[in-house]
Amino acid sequence: MQRFLRAEQVIVVEGSEINLPTAVGIPLGFIVNELITNAAKYGEGLITVRLAPDPEKGYALSVSNDGPALPERLDPAACKGLGMKIVQSLVARIGGELRIGRAEKNQGAQFTVFFSSRSQIHADRARQNLDSTSGIGTNQNFPKMHLKAIGDQ
Repeated sequence: MQRFLRAEQVIVVEGSEINLPTAVGIPLGFIVNELITNAAKYGEGLITVRLAPDPEKGYALSVSNDGPALPERLDPAACKGLGMKIVQSLVARIGGELRIGRAEKNQGAQFTVFFSSRSQIHADRARQNLDSTSGIGTNQNFPKMHLKAIGDQ
């Protein structure tokens, strides 16, 4: 098993408490997992995971790190790695938007996923497509997830 987190790396989680449908929360969990893995693998120092309300999009979930800055206009579609393709696919699945840029003080990398309560609509459509191919009824009540950042009391 590979261990990416080095002794000098620290992960900080900052966030708001929100309720999300499972169909949105699970993809967000996979997205965060992949982004943290990349931050630990390619970045340095502090890794910050932040979930905050966004006045335009609803919510912003970001993962940033210290270390080498990304190129000015990194095109995620041009990335050859499987991880970024997975992230893009999951962001599209929840009807979100992925923005990639430099972290604070123009240093390191920051990946931010914007999503809204409308993400539920996209998740419902995805689930209906899955249900229609699997034979599972589409009128089921699916469980909701409750996300709470570490340190929130």
